[in-house]
Amino acid sequence: MTLLDIPSFCLDAGERVALIGPNGSGKTTFLHTAAFLRPAAAGHISFAGQVVGSHTVASVRRRISVVFQDPLLFNVNVLRNAAAGLRFHGLPRAQAERRATELLDLFGIAHLSRRAPCGLSGGEAARVALARAFATDPDLLLLDEPFSALDTASRTVLLPELRERLQERGAAAILVTHDLAEAFAFAPRLLLLDSGRVIADGDSRILATRPPSRRAAVLIGVDNVLPGRVTAFRQGFSSVEFAPGAHILAACDA
Repeated sequence: MTLLDIPSFCLDAGERVALIGPNGSGKTTFLHTAAFLRPAAAGHISFAGQVVGSHTVASVRRRISVVFQDPLLFNVNVLRNAAAGLRFHGLPRAQAERRATELLDLFGIAHLSRRAPCGLSGGEAARVALARAFATDPDLLLLDEPFSALDTASRTVLLPELRERLQERGAAAILVTHDLAEAFAFAPRLLLLDSGRVIADGDSRILATRPPSRRAAVLIGVDNVLPGRVTAFRQGFSSVEFAPGAHILAACDA
């Protein structure tokens, strides 16, 4: 069974992409493959221009951070959670916790450093997970619906913070989400995945106003889809007949 069939996909340094698709479309598999948590059955993945093989995958993984839908916090205080990635990278505890404190402060939760995970709200736990991910200064951040369990107010605050932190560090990021508003707010580029295949990839504003297919339009949330027939074309506009004697003028590609 083929879970993903993607001939090629390229993400530039510092680029942000929002990935959307229906349940079972392969979004999480895509993210796990990009993070080298799941091996690809065919093809290869390059990182910074170099094909990643068995001898280099461990070092490449250290340059990638993943934030899951569930924050997955350890049963230790907030500071030690935020420092966990650095400790796994071999940094001494004091140095790791100094760096973690900086990130907690950046995300506005340094005052919670001694609190246990069970005493955190959903938004606070999400901030801890993001601080932990950023602490290792990754080149690539992979986000698997990290805000799905949060209320709208928390998402509205966290999303600009995340975008700002990414821009400051020049890190690339892929955000998996079901929320179109969240996707458009996060990234200028949108990737539509359906049944393991990419059906659209491009500027989110263009895809939102001119989806390349009916299926893409449905995924983007276009409600009004009218069947019609192009009867004339001139200077970037088409005359479309959608009922006998009823025409509309629509912008289109040359």
